[in-house]
This record gives sequence, structure tokens and C-alpha cells, in this order.
Amino acid sequence: MSIQQIKKSLPLYHKSFPLVLLWSAKCGCTSLMKWFFYQIELLEEANKYPTIHAFRTAYQNQQVDELVINLKQKPVVKLIRDP
Repeated sequence: MSIQQIKKSLPLYHKSFPLVLLWSAKCGCTSLMKWFFYQIELLEEANKYPTIHAFRTAYQNQQVDELVINLKQKPVVKLIRDP
């Protein structure tokens, strides 16, 4: 797995948010990301980017070290699609 693939699959994390969020493809990840960024008061900033996915990539690149340190301290929730 390449570094780019790893970065694309990083969960959403913020120190003040009580959960770590994961998702599978095609399950509503755009809505999940918008909700997450709204909760941590970054949705307005995220809406300035061409897509929410572009903002997520930039956001996650800043959060990698903190995520690794705190991953086991919060519950992890994964959004999946069950057809």
C-alpha cells in the first residue's frame, strides 16, 4: 500500500470530537464529512475548497501525528453501506 493510499483511508479525528470516524466507499461519506466538519466548526472553511474531499485531504495531513497518538483513546465508528 502506498503512502497516498494510506492517507486516503485515514479516519476523521479531532481532539474535541468524541469519536473517530471511518467509512467505506459509496456509503454517504460526503454527508458524513460535512457533518463532521460542521461539528468541529470547520464546515465554512471546508466549503471554500473545490470539494469536501480536497479539504479532508488537507485537514488529515495536519492531523496524522495527533491521530496516531490518540487513536486508542476514543471509540471508533465506521459508516458502511449494506445493500
